[in-house]
Amino acid sequence: MKILIFSHEYPPKIGGAGIVAQEYAHCLSAAGHDITVLTQLTEEDNLRSDSKIFHVVRVKAKNRFWFLSYRYAANWDSFDLIILNDVGAAYTAGLFFNSELLTKCVMLLHGSEPETVFINPTLIRKLSLFKLTYLRALNKCKKIISVSDFMKDKFVNYTGLFSLESKIVVIHNFIDQELFKPSIDKSFRTDVGLPDDAFLLVSVSRIVFGKGYLEKINIFENLVNNFKRDIYWLIVGDGEDLEYLKNVVSEKKLTKRIIFLGAVPRNKLPRIYSNSNLFWLLSNYEESLGLVYIEAQACGCPALGWNSSGVREAIINDENGYLVNSEDEIIELFVLNNFKKLDINKIVNFSSNFHSDKLVKFINNL
Repeated sequence: MKILIFSHEYPPKIGGAGIVAQEYAHCLSAAGHDITVLTQLTEEDNLRSDSKIFHVVRVKAKNRFWFLSYRYAANWDSFDLIILNDVGAAYTAGLFFNSELLTKCVMLLHGSEPETVFINPTLIRKLSLFKLTYLRALNKCKKIISVSDFMKDKFVNYTGLFSLESKIVVIHNFIDQELFKPSIDKSFRTDVGLPDDAFLLVSVSRIVFGKGYLEKINIFENLVNNFKRDIYWLIVGDGEDLEYLKNVVSEKKLTKRIIFLGAVPRNKLPRIYSNSNLFWLLSNYEESLGLVYIEAQACGCPALGWNSSGVREAIINDENGYLVNSEDEIIELFVLNNFKKLDINKIVNFSSNFHSDKLVKFINNL
């Protein structure tokens, strides 16, 4: 099948939706489909290394009128299926595609669509009739993929679009099972300048306040003073709040214990996950799933997150990680050393549920 994956966000631009588009392209290419990715050309693209197994078309976006850049960017009718990976792609399709072309489309729901399109849109989105145009794409498209059960429920309940419920199929995001697997390396801690017997936390995400970093810094400061073991924290990622957080860490005199590694290539992440004791992400967002929890578990590292939203589909408490309800509960978990002895094999095996097979089967049956 000739498939176009249309995604305004795509690596090297940071963001979960872009990573999903890239993973879709890889797995569907491996399944024998002819894949083209359509995305924007960004300033970082001189650093990229696009795949050699599928074609990536990048167009120069025109600032506020970026959607116009895509209108004639592809021979849309030549594709058997068009996957509208993010809201930018869906808006463009709703604006320019005729009804027949929209019936060739599958849309994705990643997480923030109810808030950013329906509940609290920006002024520009209000003026550009973003909601109405996006709704046209929703109503006309062939199917809608939700990345979790939580996301499906959230979408229909927040928007009131219960008429679309039967059209939405849940296909969990998946990870590269060949890449994310245990990779124990005794030299890792030496390389990053940490003691071999230290308790090592790790976080991987965009570095923004909404991911709970200010709260985690305060919790970590408490742990340094009260946890019986020598504790350190690796933070992997880049984002608009990185420098501010570095200053907070410096003011609290935690620079020797909180280490910012910056943006790290994905193929380097398994080594970091595999040689850490616990992955933690305490996001203030309603996470639709959180692939980073699954990536860590696939490498044998248990995960800790809030007992809410789609995180509950990524973590089974006391089996492959820990679901917590408050900061006090986290402190108690560490200080009283209430960590349950977890079976690494079970942690790794759980991550195998997040495989590309379900997506491939769904696409093949369309």
